[in-house]
Amino acid sequence: MSKTLDQARRLLESRLNEVEDEANRLRRAISSLSEGSAGAAAKSSPSKLRAGRSARSKPRAKPRAKRARRGEREGQLLASIKAHPENSVSQHARAIGVSPQQAYPLLKRLGAAGRIEKTASGYRATAK
Repeated sequence: MSKTLDQARRLLESRLNEVEDEANRLRRAISSLSEGSAGAAAKSSPSKLRAGRSARSKPRAKPRAKRARRGEREGQLLASIKAHPENSVSQHARAIGVSPQQAYPLLKRLGAAGRIEKTASGYRATAK
């Protein structure tokens, strides 16, 4: 029985040493990452990063179009509904330059504010 206990103790001590070695390696890796990233960020500059781009990298995307001001799309959608109450949501969305997925929340807000009503064939502007 003593022999079995000694074997178990040696196996556990061996495994404990392995785990401690692994923990030490991980601590060194973490410290090298934190030291390396601070130095690398301070040394690199945008011009160096651009110069290092490979020929295969994607070209920069076109600048985004100017965003609509707050409430501007709702006003455009309301004007489209007033002008063409027979149009579908997709047609109204296309008329104001947004996708139908973007038009539905606008319709919901306009309906909640009482500025439009849903009809059997689409939407119509109210008297407000």
